[in-house]
Amino acid sequence: MFDTPTTQVWHQLFEQGKLNAAQSTFWQTKPVEELYDLKTDPDEVNNLAGLDKYREVVANMRDAQQQWERRIKDAGFLSEWEIHSRSKGSSPYEMGHDARQYDFEAVFAAANLASSLREADLPEIAKLLHSNDPAVRYWGAIGLLAQEKKGVAIGHDQLVDALKDASPIVQITAAEAIGRFGTPQDTAAALKVLLHYAQPEADAYLSMAAWNSLDYLDEQAQSAAQEIHDLSPAPKNPPPRYGDYGKRLKQETIVDLH
Repeated sequence: MFDTPTTQVWHQLFEQGKLNAAQSTFWQTKPVEELYDLKTDPDEVNNLAGLDKYREVVANMRDAQQQWERRIKDAGFLSEWEIHSRSKGSSPYEMGHDARQYDFEAVFAAANLASSLREADLPEIAKLLHSNDPAVRYWGAIGLLAQEKKGVAIGHDQLVDALKDASPIVQITAAEAIGRFGTPQDTAAALKVLLHYAQPEADAYLSMAAWNSLDYLDEQAQSAAQEIHDLSPAPKNPPPRYGDYGKRLKQETIVDLH
C-alpha cells in the first residue's frame, strides 16, 4: 500500500496513540482468523472468531474454506514469481493441477503452519527451510518474518543460509526477515541480496519483491541510500499493466529512509 496524505496522518496519529481501538486495528497485525456479524457490525470492528460461542461456526467455515482450496488447487499459495516461473509455457491453472509441478498439500500445510502466528510453532516453521520444495522453504521464511524478532531469533541460522538459497524469492524473503529483525551485520548482508534483485535486469516479479522488502526495511536501509537513489526501479521486461508501479515503490522506499 502506498501512502497518501490521509494515510500518513492516520499512521502518525496511530504512532502518537491518538486513535481508538477500532481505528488502530488497521495498523496492527491482523488476527489469523476473523469472523464478523455483518448485520450488526457492517464495519467489521468486533472480531468474533475467538469467542467460544462461535467456535463451531469458525470450525465449519475453516473446513469449508480448506476443502475449497483443495478442490481448486489454489496456486495463490505460491509467490507471484513462482507462479509465473512454474507455469512458463502453460498456465497457472495447468501448473496448479499438475502434481509434478505443484505439491499442493505440502505447500498448503506449510502455509497453514507459517501463518499460525503461534510462537510454539517457530521451531517447526524454521524446519520448513530445509525442504526440497522451494515453495515450502518460501513459507518457512514468511513464517519466521511474520513473527518478527522472535521468528528471526529462532530461525536465524536458517535465514542466513537462505540468503544463498537456490530460489531467489526465498533469498529475498529471508533477506527482509534478517534485514528488519537481525543484527547490523545481518542487515548489511540482506541489503546486498535485495539490491541485487532490485536491479532492472532482474525478473520483474523478483524486482517488485525486492523493492517491497527494501521499503519495509525503512531507515535500516540507510547505509544503502545512495545505491537506492541511483537504482532504476523500472524492470527491462515489465509484465502487462505494470505501469509506474516500480517508480512509486522507489519513491516510497526513499521517503522511508529518513
